[in-house]
Amino acid sequence: MAGQTNITALTRIPSSSEVLSIDFQAWKEKFNKFIEESTYQPKLLGKKRSQENNPDASKETQPERFAEEHKPILPIEEISRRWENFLLSLEEKGNGLLASNLKVCEIKALKGRELTLLCSKEFAFEMLSGELARLSEAMQNFFQTPIYANLTIDKELVKATTEKSPYELFQELAKKNKLIKYLVDEFGAELIY
Repeated sequence: MAGQTNITALTRIPSSSEVLSIDFQAWKEKFNKFIEESTYQPKLLGKKRSQENNPDASKETQPERFAEEHKPILPIEEISRRWENFLLSLEEKGNGLLASNLKVCEIKALKGRELTLLCSKEFAFEMLSGELARLSEAMQNFFQTPIYANLTIDKELVKATTEKSPYELFQELAKKNKLIKYLVDEFGAELIY
């Protein structure tokens, strides 16, 4: 038959000697090493998690190890004092958007290596949530210590704070800035967005 192709597929089940075995313990060790070396640090689940990670550790040393891992690296006062310089360094390195979103956040707490920031604007919270790894890396480079960012949002403050529309901001700018006021008065300039 011209124009037809006959395709046959041979299927066979591999023998037990041909089946690859997977070493799950090796994968677990590699994954744990990846987590330890990455900027992402999952929250520990208390004693159960620390026992899973180090089953050979005696019960007497686990609280000491937990306290050591969660001991603040820098005092919160030191971080607060250097915070403005950190924001300036972000802007100098081309991370102006990250810095401007951090300006509407305040330092709330430092628990171990986790710095909690309280955001007063929902937009900043959402933007920073997607940049936590980059933010943590920038903080580690600036403060020269392993420190990780955690975000919270003050829903009460967000509800109380009404953000102005671009039109309202333009009107305020037109009142304050002589050039904008002149353009509006003389040429009827309007905001187009």
